[in-house]
Parts: sequence; structure tokens; C-alpha cells
Amino acid sequence: MVLAKRTDRVGCQLAGHVVHAVVLMAPTLVLAGFDGISWAVGCFAIGIIAAAMLESYFVSHDVRASDATVQDPTAIYVARLVGLFLLAIFWSAQIEQLGRDPRWLVIHAAGAALLILGIVLRVEAIRALGPRFVSDIRCDDMLVRDGIYGWLRHPSEIGLLAIAIGGPLLIGSPVSASVAAMFLVPISLWRMRREDVVLVG
Repeated sequence: MVLAKRTDRVGCQLAGHVVHAVVLMAPTLVLAGFDGISWAVGCFAIGIIAAAMLESYFVSHDVRASDATVQDPTAIYVARLVGLFLLAIFWSAQIEQLGRDPRWLVIHAAGAALLILGIVLRVEAIRALGPRFVSDIRCDDMLVRDGIYGWLRHPSEIGLLAIAIGGPLLIGSPVSASVAAMFLVPISLWRMRREDVVLVG
């Protein structure tokens, strides 16, 4: 019974990731077809889908029912807004790169480094927090200082910024990367300050 539930959950997650990949790559597939998937766009897609798969793998599915109540509705709303913005920025980056010279190796390399760094930071944050990794802002009985939290105070937020900026740079879309930075840096700073107030208070 437990094995059947786990298999069903894995199957649903896999189907979700396939849909995620198609939605993520929609601008390239619609405007340029499979021929429009250059090595940079392919690496971008693999990186973003890998980030989603790793996050879903490491996020605990055993969160207690008492933890399911929302303590900060504004934080949940902002998290959803950020998710929609990320999709929009990844779409605009694909459209932007269609008309650009693909030989910007320094920008591609910087984007790849940021994307990988962001994925590592997010995964390590999830692993350190376990079931306490949520979009909500809440205070638990103790402050986590293990793992990546021994080095950084807000690794998940920094990782998300790195992914949002690194993804567009990887495919050679500096304008989209700049828009992502201008929009997300203030939101991330707001979330960090809000978390600090909750944790210290």
C-alpha cells in the first residue's frame, strides 16, 4: 500500500515536470520549433527543470496538518506572484535570445554559474529546513543554523535570485536578466527583512 502510494506520487510528479517543461519552453517551441533549441537554451531548460525536480524531491511530504495553516497570507501571495513573474521572465528571455548573436560566451558562462549556484543554494536550504521549508513566513521553536544556514542567513532567497538572473543570462538575454534583478531584488529584501523580524521577535 505504501509502495503504491509512493509510486503514484512519483508518477504524478513526473507528469507534472513534463508539463512544466512544455510550458517553460513554449515560446521557443512556438516561435522557432525544435530547431530553436540551441545548446544554451537546452542547458537552460535542463537547469530549470532540474531545479524543480530537486526541490520537489527534497521538500518533505510529511508536513503535519497543524503546520498547514497559513501564518502570513501576504508572504503566500508574494510567493505566487514571484512564481508567475519567473515564468514570464523565462518566456521573455527565450523571445529575446531568438534575435541575438548566440556567441556571448562570457554571458553564457556567468549565467550557467549563477544557475548552478542558485540550484545548490535552494536544495541545501530545503535539506537543512526539511518540513519547515515553506513559502509562508513563520517562526518555529528554534532557529536553524545547520548546513548552509551556518554560512548564509537566507540561502533560499539568494538561490532564487541567482536562478532568476542566471537562467536568462545562460541563454544570452541580458535585458530579461536585468528586469528580473530589478523586480526580484526588492521583493527578496522585503522577504528577508520580514523573516528576520519574525525570527528575532
